[in-house]
Amino acid sequence: MVSKTKSSTHPSNKRSLDNDFRFEKTDFGVKRLRSAKPGEQCEAIVRFPRLFEKYPFPILINSAFLKLADLFRVGSNFLRHCILKVTQQSEKHLDRILNVDEFLRRIYMVMHSNDPVARAITLSIINGLDSRDAVEQEAAIFAALCFAAQSKNFANGICTKLEEMIKGLVTPVGMKLKLIPIFQHMHHDASMAKKVELLIQYLVSDSRKAIKIMALKDLLLLAHQSPHVWSENNIQVLCKTGLSTPYCGLKIGILKVLTALSGSVAVAKFSADPESEVLLFCNHCCYDTYLLMSAYGAQLFTHIAIHRAKGGDQSLVEDCGSVLDMMITLTNEPDKNADSARNIATGQGTVFTVLLATRPERLSLCHCLSALGSHHGDMMPSLVPDLLATLVNTSVVTLLLQATVCDGLSEESQSSIEHVLDTAGHWSAYKIARQATRYGHHHLASLIFGKLVNKVSSEHYNFWLTALKECCHGETCLHGNYTPTTITDFVKQVSEAEIHYHNGISALKAASTPTSPLEFHISYLENRTEMLEVLLQVVQVCCSFQTSPPPAIATSLAMTTRQDSHRCKHVVDQVTKDLPADGSCFGDSVCSLSKLAISPQPRSQNEPITVHYDTCLTLKVEGIIQHGKACHLYRTVKYVKLLIKSSQQSKTPSLSEGKVHENPTNDMVQTAEPSNDYFSINFLLSFPVPGLHLVELRKQVVDDSGATWCMGMPVKLLVKSYDEAVQTATATAVRSSATESSNNGWN
Repeated sequence: MVSKTKSSTHPSNKRSLDNDFRFEKTDFGVKRLRSAKPGEQCEAIVRFPRLFEKYPFPILINSAFLKLADLFRVGSNFLRHCILKVTQQSEKHLDRILNVDEFLRRIYMVMHSNDPVARAITLSIINGLDSRDAVEQEAAIFAALCFAAQSKNFANGICTKLEEMIKGLVTPVGMKLKLIPIFQHMHHDASMAKKVELLIQYLVSDSRKAIKIMALKDLLLLAHQSPHVWSENNIQVLCKTGLSTPYCGLKIGILKVLTALSGSVAVAKFSADPESEVLLFCNHCCYDTYLLMSAYGAQLFTHIAIHRAKGGDQSLVEDCGSVLDMMITLTNEPDKNADSARNIATGQGTVFTVLLATRPERLSLCHCLSALGSHHGDMMPSLVPDLLATLVNTSVVTLLLQATVCDGLSEESQSSIEHVLDTAGHWSAYKIARQATRYGHHHLASLIFGKLVNKVSSEHYNFWLTALKECCHGETCLHGNYTPTTITDFVKQVSEAEIHYHNGISALKAASTPTSPLEFHISYLENRTEMLEVLLQVVQVCCSFQTSPPPAIATSLAMTTRQDSHRCKHVVDQVTKDLPADGSCFGDSVCSLSKLAISPQPRSQNEPITVHYDTCLTLKVEGIIQHGKACHLYRTVKYVKLLIKSSQQSKTPSLSEGKVHENPTNDMVQTAEPSNDYFSINFLLSFPVPGLHLVELRKQVVDDSGATWCMGMPVKLLVKSYDEAVQTATATAVRSSATESSNNGWN
């Protein structure tokens, strides 16, 4: 007898998996990696991330990365750069490398090269600062400290990374304290700092205006590229120069440089002292009658005030309120918008400037108000009268659409927008329609898209605009001004919206091209339509409770069993019958379990897996979770749940009757928490009764809120449990019968 603790697995699944991977490697892997043509080698390298997604199993990933490490060691810098991109794209698969030491040994051999580019690529692959291992982090910090002390290019390149890690909330405090000393070696980048000093010297001392303008252009470039090398003295000298020069062009150039610096890490070097040159220059420019200079001054003042407000210093808020009053006075009639704009600014403690006019220098401030309104939408409705009075361009139309999100567009607002559309170009009209859909004005958007349908030169654009029009029509049916009062009206409204969505899907399919298949857009609308169908089914099933009430015994049955669901059992059964497919589709739209590897596998498709009735079968399930491109916008998979259930299909005779009383079925549930979207679960199944058994594997995922989602159709396997004694007895009987027949023949 074979002990029940003994387990058996079938090697056919591994052979199948190895054959698949061998096919992939034969196609483009080994042959092309060993090719003498760099083009074929590059083609083979860049296709490895897709291979990892298709076969995300440790044995395959380990073999592939070792091959890449060999090529990295002997290849050119271009091939090394391609391999670097592969490791960055396949970062979540790196923990499945089995021979980590061997992989790093082959990679690190390049560090002994005399080629600095090759060494830089090697450092990028190793990238120990992002490691979660404490020892590796210590080594990476020490290496970064040594490299920063010797190489200015390395220090300049790592500065942004250090800044992100020190500001990041996920970086431990102890690690931040170890990273800060690396900045002591940033001073050796004297060339950049000397360039700033030299250009400022030309700006201050050179009397030629053309030289001053060129110096400001170069300073603006350095402000964008290396704001960390600027000192507080550099900023003060610029402000002094701006206060002393009589030329408006030079003042605006200095304001551009200061604005670029105030929008970067260098904003901490701006002094908030009321007597400092920075605030004196800001006040001088903000109250200037030249609108362009006033706008740049207000932008600079805004950056400084917001930075100080984040640190708890609210002293500049009142001064910025005065700047707001002056800006509105310069751009509009006195006291027309001052009170409402000031209330919004001081009420939120946030500084912004509103300019409602048509000149180009005022558009950036309209964008500023629009961005603020996205965070404080409840403060926007008070500006509607002022916006209607100055509704002359698309930027102000966007503000009006944003301000009327809660109350909707009035007849006056819609007529004013239509007046702007009459004079606006087609592209401007499209942008207004796009903003209308963003802020929920779907009826207005559908009208605009309908007018633009025949204004395009391409058939694909025509279908694209038609799809947008139909989608906006559908949203108008769902979120229009009319609220259904009866179930019949509700069903009619949702059905009409569903029709428009189906029309939109058809138009999108017609608008798709090989280069732009619009797969996400079509899938999104299909999911939206399926959700509406589910709502209609729920309403219709619930309505059947009125036309088909439960039997009289339902109440007593519910009281006896203490399950209130028996009061409306037929409704529950109908809902359960109608909704499983839709719930599964919705689960698949969030994520999918792709490339499940189940071992053992049968040798052929119609052949069952064989196992002795007295032996347990080890069933191993591996898989990977695939998300969409914007997976961070949706729910997170907390763990994977697999449900296994077996049932006996047929029974064969057995000479061992000792275990026939055991349950011939298996019913198990196991969960696993994915690691980098990879999971592995083992089941130990027993089939004590010889015969044919059907094993059914159901897949589910549980999100971070605890909700469970079904993932597609179940996987089914056939298992044949046999009794070796029966087979031996049968074979003996067959041989005896054949011998007896032979003897009878001779007789």
